[in-house]
Amino acid sequence: MRKNGFTLVEAIVVIAILLILGGLLTPIVSNQLTNKKIEVTEEKLKKIKKAIIGDPTVVQFGQRTDFGYVGDIGNLPDWNNNDVVETDDLRALMGRPTHVSNWALDAGSGLWAGWRGPYLDPTQYPDGSYESLKDGWGRNFVAERPSGIAMRIRSHGPDGVSGTCGNDDLCIDIFYDEIQAFVQGNTWNECGTGMTFIGVRVYYPRNGSIINYTMIPAGALFFSSCTTTPCQRVFPIGVRKIMADLDGDGIYGEVSAQEPDHFIVISNGPAISLNLKRLGNCTAGSP
Repeated sequence: MRKNGFTLVEAIVVIAILLILGGLLTPIVSNQLTNKKIEVTEEKLKKIKKAIIGDPTVVQFGQRTDFGYVGDIGNLPDWNNNDVVETDDLRALMGRPTHVSNWALDAGSGLWAGWRGPYLDPTQYPDGSYESLKDGWGRNFVAERPSGIAMRIRSHGPDGVSGTCGNDDLCIDIFYDEIQAFVQGNTWNECGTGMTFIGVRVYYPRNGSIINYTMIPAGALFFSSCTTTPCQRVFPIGVRKIMADLDGDGIYGEVSAQEPDHFIVISNGPAISLNLKRLGNCTAGSP
């Protein structure tokens, strides 16, 4: 009668089977882990882009209301204030750069602007780095500006080596038309007849502080911030203010002159077209 337990031969056979199964399962498990890290990375890239430009699908009363960092600050994240896209810039989503103003109301224009982050989950590792700014492999995302693209955020993927987007690297792009537009349009009196004007002024933020740009007539009754290549001025997405000087006294949005004084929404580019109408009711003999 055989005693309980394995013989040496049986033990060797069992070990051999386990080794074979382990060899078969290892690449499967490895691929599953890699795919999971790819999914995590792609989701984080989407969240970073949304933090920068907002969510165009968030709408209230027919108007977009979510414009992200660009909407609040007036430009892409620029940690070092050098207008060069670099990896450090993503830190501006987590903490306020020293050259950027805090969120505040600008009394002159009635616009709110400034930093009101963090724009992503601010969870930090012991070394001070941010979990939201690392890919599925624990490496920092890279920010860059390829030709024709406002900003690209890149993960070097499973191998950690710079490669081609969509192949071995995972990337998401922010295009210029997603963050800015030039403004153009016509001026009309209250009866809908074209009328001359002296200037049209747009108020918008830059580094979180409100500035303005004035467009002079670009033709009969027509204004535009883009009559040359490149455009003289483009404006960041978000809620902005536009005023006109119709009577030539240098005062924009003057109530007594019934001059246009409106909030406008710049949702995306390349252009936003407006019809600025003099305030008031149309009456017979209106100029």
